[in-house]
This record gives sequence, C-alpha cells and structure tokens, in this order.
Amino acid sequence: MVCDSLGRHHLAICPLCAFCSLKLEQCHSEANLQRQQCDGSHKTPFMSPFLSSQSMAIGIQISRMRCLKNESYNILTPARSEDLVLRWSQEFSTLTLGQAG
Repeated sequence: MVCDSLGRHHLAICPLCAFCSLKLEQCHSEANLQRQQCDGSHKTPFMSPFLSSQSMAIGIQISRMRCLKNESYNILTPARSEDLVLRWSQEFSTLTLGQAG
C-alpha cells in the first residue's frame, strides 16, 4: 500500500497506480506531501484526479518502472529533484505517446 501524510491510502487499481497517484499529487500539491508507512490512520481511499484512465491502462501494461515497493527513498535537493521529475515526465510522456499511436 502507498499512503501519504494527509491520511490517505492511494488505490492500487493497476500495478503502479498507487505510486503514480502519490507522485502526481506530490508534483501538483501546494502542501509538503510525504509518503508514509501505512497504518490505521490512513483511512481515506484516494486516487489522484491527475491519473487518467489512459494512464491507468498504460500502468497496467508497464511493469518496468524503476521503483520498487520496498526501496527506500532519499530526500533530494531541489535541483536534483527537478532533474528527476523532468526525466520521469519525459519517460511517462514517451510511453503515453507510444500508446496513443
């Protein structure tokens, strides 16, 4: 399960949907949204509205993303995080465009 600091658990409609939902919310949120270890306080089921049905379909087909469920993540500097978000966005766009054609 993927949970966040607003007490939500992101729904796993596809293999990567919960993680992508959290990442999209982190990118678009004005708050400092953090991933948290899921526990009883994470009661609200949630799916980011930024995650479209097309994106979910792609997520079902893609299992090669480079993030693992049990991998630990480090806090990044703003410059490094911007670089990673840009690369993630480019890869996601490439995959989305490839599915559209």
